[in-house]
Amino acid sequence: MLYIRLSWEVFGIVHMIQNLKVCKESTYYVYMYSQYLSQFRIPLILGSVGVICFVIFVIISISDSQKKEQLENGIEIIQKDAVEQNDQAQMIYIDIQGAVVEPGVYEMKQDSRIIDLLDKAGGYDQEADLNWIAKNINQAQKLEDGTKLYIPFKGEQNLGNTSETDSSALSININTASTTELESLNGIGEKRAQQIIDGRPYSSIQELLEKGIVGEKTFEAIKDQIRVY
Repeated sequence: MLYIRLSWEVFGIVHMIQNLKVCKESTYYVYMYSQYLSQFRIPLILGSVGVICFVIFVIISISDSQKKEQLENGIEIIQKDAVEQNDQAQMIYIDIQGAVVEPGVYEMKQDSRIIDLLDKAGGYDQEADLNWIAKNINQAQKLEDGTKLYIPFKGEQNLGNTSETDSSALSININTASTTELESLNGIGEKRAQQIIDGRPYSSIQELLEKGIVGEKTFEAIKDQIRVY
């Protein structure tokens, strides 16, 4: 019995020694692993910080890009509205009648010229008096808001030479009259007649004064002899 008891005690001591050895080895491995990790601690921290900074940068960049795009879209809309309002403010209305394909009132840009108006009206009618047009219409002349332009048909100018008692037939249309007809007016010579032609079109006879083509004295002398349509 004593032998068996001693054997168990020896076995227990051996087992305890083995456990201590395993524990020591485990402690050693844990220590070595911690030492291994400590070598990469700073790089790992720096790497983590770098990743976080990169993520923040990406988020900020996306946000800034969206804000920039929204701002550009807003500016583009404002500019477009400003251009449209400016275009509307610069539109004028011109009435063209007579020997054109499509007579009527047209909306034109402020810096438009007679040739632009004729283009909108479809050009001259086949029966337009081209000889008169060549002498009296300055197609490069700029248009003014509210102007009326009349293009005569062939033979219309001869009607002005008939002896009619109607006052409108006896008066001279300053928008269509030839140089010779204008020179027949009191105080109008060749030079002044050409100035009247160059100043066309007229929407009222008062524009002769407003445009500085004739003085008040001359205007008073001819106002009952002229018309604009």
